Amino acid sequence: MTALTAVFKKIFLEVGLTEANFEAFNAEGLNTMGTFAFACNYAPGSADERPLTTLATNILGAAPSTKEMACIRRLFSEAYSTIAADIRSKVEASDEAAVKKLAPAERSQRLYEQQQRYQRQFRAWRLVDRQMRECIRGRQNFICDLGCLCVA
Repeated sequence: MTALTAVFKKIFLEVGLTEANFEAFNAEGLNTMGTFAFACNYAPGSADERPLTTLATNILGAAPSTKEMACIRRLFSEAYSTIAADIRSKVEASDEAAVKKLAPAERSQRLYEQQQRYQRQFRAWRLVDRQMRECIRGRQNFICDLGCLCVA
């Protein structure tokens, strides 16, 4: 869950940051919860916030506004706690652990990737189904589908 850019982007926009801010973070390679949580030497709740402020200034190219800094603080806190919980669950995992549900953003990203990967195979199976229907009806017609010459 933590390694997906889609999940990070969804949370990024939910906390109040803009698409332009996301592109700046993405350009620096900070596009997942894991990379952002360990991008600087700062722990949420600590008194010295300079490492996070410096990171935000370097990424955005200018000192962030008070609103932007509040949103970045919240995003960092969520990333930090999510990664800590993920590490804790991996360390304390057992064979009887409950199966975790996928986040909606991750689920939709996986569905999209599968659709892209299997699109040609689905077309081939539709062609086979069509040919079998014709055989069952007793009509042995040639069915041409130029979009499905090769299934790989």
